Amino acid sequence: MQFSYSRVSTYQQCPRRYKYQYVDGLKTLPNYDADNPLFLGTALHHGVETNVEYAIQEYLMTYPIATTKHTFEAIKLEYWVGKLKELIENIDGEKVYEYKINTNMFVGYIDLLVKNNDGTYDIYDFKYSNNIDSYMKSGQLHVYKYFYEETSGNKVRNLYFIFIPKISIRMKKTETENQFINRLKLELKNKEIQVKKVKYDAQKVHEFMNSISDIYTEEAFDTNKNRLCDWCPYKEWCHDGNDMNLLVKEVKRT
Repeated sequence: MQFSYSRVSTYQQCPRRYKYQYVDGLKTLPNYDADNPLFLGTALHHGVETNVEYAIQEYLMTYPIATTKHTFEAIKLEYWVGKLKELIENIDGEKVYEYKINTNMFVGYIDLLVKNNDGTYDIYDFKYSNNIDSYMKSGQLHVYKYFYEETSGNKVRNLYFIFIPKISIRMKKTETENQFINRLKLELKNKEIQVKKVKYDAQKVHEFMNSISDIYTEEAFDTNKNRLCDWCPYKEWCHDGNDMNLLVKEVKRT
C-alpha cells in the first residue's frame, strides 16, 4: 500500500473518515462553493508553473456555472499568482516544480525544489491559507525531506512554507460590484505573502511511520469528533446516518 502525507494525516485526524474515504471508497457530492480551497489551491499551483490566464481558466472551468462570487475569487487568484511568481523569481538556484517522490511506501509532490550553490536543496510548499500556526506544527515538510533524501541521495538544507493569505471580505448590501472590487483590491494590497522556515524534526517522521503501522492493524476506525467535523464531507453520514451527500457507486454489469 502506498501512502501520501494527506492520506496519513486524514487517519490521524479521524480514523472513521479515513475508512470512509480510503477503505470504503465513498464519494461525496462536489463542493462547488466559489472559495473551495481544493479548486483554488490547484489553480494557484498551476498558475505559478504557467501563467495567470491559465490559472483563472482552470479555476472557472472546474465549475458548471460561474457567478459573481467566482469572479471575485478569480481577481484574488490573478493578484496572488503574480505576487507568488515574483517572489519565486527572486529565489536563487535551479528550480523544479511539482517534484514527485515515489516509493513503494510513499508518494508526494514537492511544490518547489530549489538547488543551492553548495549542492544542497531547499523544499518549499505553498499554502493558500491563513492557518499558519496549524501548518507550522504539521509533519508534511519533515516527511518530504526524509523521503526526498532517501530516494535522491541529495541533502536538504532548508524547509519552507509559503503562505498566501486568504481574503474573506463580503460585498455589502450598499455596495455595487465595482465598489466591492475596488475595496477587494485595496484589501489585497494590504496583505503580504509570508515565507516561514521550518526546523526539521525527526520525531515528525517517526509519528508518520507509526501512524502507517497503526493503519495496518486498525480494526475499529472510531469517529474522532472535533471541530474539524464541520469541514468533513462525511459529517452528515457519520453523525446522523444521512446519506444524501453520498454518491451511489456505479455497479458494473456482467
